[in-house]
Amino acid sequence: MKNRISTIFLSMMLLAMVASCSGGGNSESASGGTDGGSTVDPSVSLVSIEVSPVDPIIALGTATQLKATGVYSDNTKKDLTSSVEWDSSDIAVATVHNGLARSIARGSASIKAASGNISGSRTLTVTTAALVSIHITPVNPNAALGATSQFTATGIFSDDSVQELTSQVTWSSSDGSIASVSNAAGSRGLAIPAGIGTTTVSATLDGVTGSTDFTVTEAVLVSIQVTPTNPSLAKGTTRQLTATGIYSDHSTQDLTKQVLWISSNTSVASIRNAAGSNGLASALAVGSAGVSAALGQVSGTMTLDVTEETLVSIEVSPMDPRIAKGTKRQFTATGLYSDNSTQDLTLQVTWSASDTCVASISNADDSRGLATPAGFGSTAIYATLGGIWGSATLAVSNASLVSITVTPDRESIQGGKSLQFTATGHYSNGMTQDITKSAVWKSSDNKVAKISNAKKERGLATGGDAGTTTITATLSKKSGSATLTVSE
Repeated sequence: MKNRISTIFLSMMLLAMVASCSGGGNSESASGGTDGGSTVDPSVSLVSIEVSPVDPIIALGTATQLKATGVYSDNTKKDLTSSVEWDSSDIAVATVHNGLARSIARGSASIKAASGNISGSRTLTVTTAALVSIHITPVNPNAALGATSQFTATGIFSDDSVQELTSQVTWSSSDGSIASVSNAAGSRGLAIPAGIGTTTVSATLDGVTGSTDFTVTEAVLVSIQVTPTNPSLAKGTTRQLTATGIYSDHSTQDLTKQVLWISSNTSVASIRNAAGSNGLASALAVGSAGVSAALGQVSGTMTLDVTEETLVSIEVSPMDPRIAKGTKRQFTATGLYSDNSTQDLTLQVTWSASDTCVASISNADDSRGLATPAGFGSTAIYATLGGIWGSATLAVSNASLVSITVTPDRESIQGGKSLQFTATGHYSNGMTQDITKSAVWKSSDNKVAKISNAKKERGLATGGDAGTTTITATLSKKSGSATLTVSE
């Protein structure tokens, strides 16, 4: 009990420090209903609201979806995007409705999300950068007839900024008899096969178009594999499960969002089918439950064991990293339990920084544990869960970027195959840093190879026609390049 009280005190202290730089407020009891009914326990209060992404930059004429995450005194978190009150400090620059910020004119505006006396804010910057190109991912995918495929559109602008445009572009298919692509709200970019063959999927905005081929095969679903296989979870924790479809032509496809997830014992473990959390298993009581993923008449199963083991400690990694301002760093939380087992808790812990004037760290579902520098100096990074916490120290250097090295160089792949490139930044103080996720990637010839700037695939090149192309990574007006040869 003493540990839990001290941890809650620590969390509130850290969150109060967050408020000094990011616009937080006084804590508020959840019983008042002003936080959208996020909890039924009147003793639990809303401590802060975190708005993500951190200080977004968008081009004039585009929009971006912001998210409000509530952090409570018991270290729980909830998406409050639809229940908070949104406000823009300058509606001549940008307006906001339900978190969707639309650019009106060049400049900056503070976007605030408030629930009663609690609020959080981020600075939205609108630039006059022009859209140069649109990259679509995945590149040249295959899907079996009857399965769907979600496409993402990423815009590259004249100032080398990157912005996801999936919900803003107009999607089209060159052959509707093979596949159609949705432009409906909530499903934009979702391709639905209709026949066998290959069609070109395109995304267009402001006269700029990006495209990729989409092949629909007649392969049938043979089996579904659920991973990880027979995992063991401590009571009170969660685990993301994945369903992979195996087809008659030996191809595979991620079906996690398409299958129906079922638990044989919902008192031991539940599993979600809600959009955005498909396949997320929650351990509720000690015991075993069969978990199945079904699509049509095909299903795959595994056994989930829930144990009574208690969390002993949390290890935050990497330990004491040093990064440059303008880059980001992903932290991971690993829990050690009383039976000496370990579990990845990155998505379950509450993240906080002791000095948000140096760096902030995200608790949003799609970027938990991602630290973004705001200034120079050092800050403690904390991960807290159920009265247990772990920490690391993040140092943000004022060193300037001198050069970028892209690897591998002079590599060869076959058309249709992919290769992951890495960008390493070399700084004025002798420090080196992996900047793959921060750099903007370009290919000198998209017909030979396309390279992704999507959040989860940055630096991933996919071969096309035979030939040679130059792969370039750019950050802070510095560039590095490598040569890629594609064979037939």
